[in-house]
Amino acid sequence: MFILLILLRLLPALLTAYWVLATSAVVVTLLPLPLPQGFKDAVRLSAARGKLWSTRPKSLGRLNDLAVPQAWFSHFYAVGTACCLLLLLLATPLPPLASSDAQQLTALALFPSKAEAVQYISLWVFLLHLLRRLLETCCLMVYPSTARMHVIAYVFGLSYYMVAPLSLLNTLSGLPLTRVGAHENTGFLGLSQGDVSLEGGLGSFLASLLPRAAAAPAAFASAWAQGSAWQVASGVGLTMIGFTLQFYSHWVLAALAARGISRLQRSKRGGLDGDSEGSKGHNEDASMYSIPRGGAFEWISCPHYAGEIIIYAGLLLLTWPHSPNVFLMLGWVVTNLVLAAGATQQWYHAAFPHSFPKSRRALVPFVF
Repeated sequence: MFILLILLRLLPALLTAYWVLATSAVVVTLLPLPLPQGFKDAVRLSAARGKLWSTRPKSLGRLNDLAVPQAWFSHFYAVGTACCLLLLLLATPLPPLASSDAQQLTALALFPSKAEAVQYISLWVFLLHLLRRLLETCCLMVYPSTARMHVIAYVFGLSYYMVAPLSLLNTLSGLPLTRVGAHENTGFLGLSQGDVSLEGGLGSFLASLLPRAAAAPAAFASAWAQGSAWQVASGVGLTMIGFTLQFYSHWVLAALAARGISRLQRSKRGGLDGDSEGSKGHNEDASMYSIPRGGAFEWISCPHYAGEIIIYAGLLLLTWPHSPNVFLMLGWVVTNLVLAAGATQQWYHAAFPHSFPKSRRALVPFVF
């Protein structure tokens, strides 16, 4: 217990160090700095996935080929969902289930500070994002058998989705998870005795979330009463815009991938001559890919990355200034996706040198 308390006390500093180190690694890779090529290639390997796998750096010897299926992206969202659910159990007050209205806590009593209200809302919004991505990865996305990602990316991705939910916590008011004495019958980390039980299995664990989900109206009411209505509405609204853009982009890419795999299979059976521009150009796997069209793809090559940035910008707007690590998290998301979008743009130009739209940018319309 003592070690746990020490770790919780150090949590804000550890989170800050994680994001600063991760972002710095990408920034120095993007800049023309005289650093060891092996270091830069290791960072670039983290972005070499899917169609970019065949263009990955080759300077790390046997380490170049340490890969896992790209479909293992689902592991990231499963881990993130589990961590987010756990935080909701630990950091969210449990409203009393009393029959008398006089015994019910008011919104301000349940969430006495604006920071607690927006922390609660941001955790649920992020959980919605994780569940959506988990469903997309398992049910919508189509990954060719050749789609790989490097072990470096896989290990970092697992750590990222453990750290990201923690970064949403309020770290300016002391220990972010401690609600000792905040409500009657609460104990360490705000858990009531017998509130969360693992003895009944997963069903019992998830059932303990239901009362906390019922506290959502109180969280919005508390934020509204404390003058944060515009911040909550704009933050959640911006996040929903990112959700929509990313889902539509993934739907387009999944449809193209399914058609590409079917075309490649017919080609291998001799039913197609493989006359696509990509099959003659960049690499032998490019024949299963084509240029995405429609929607935001008319302006940028990676609207799904743009949607991700918008989602985290919404979370920053929602939680600022109570969770400063969200700012650092957004910084890493932007730099990492700039790296990935730039590599994707280069791949498209190489695979489709004649048909790729010359006016289409990588991530930001008319700019980059």
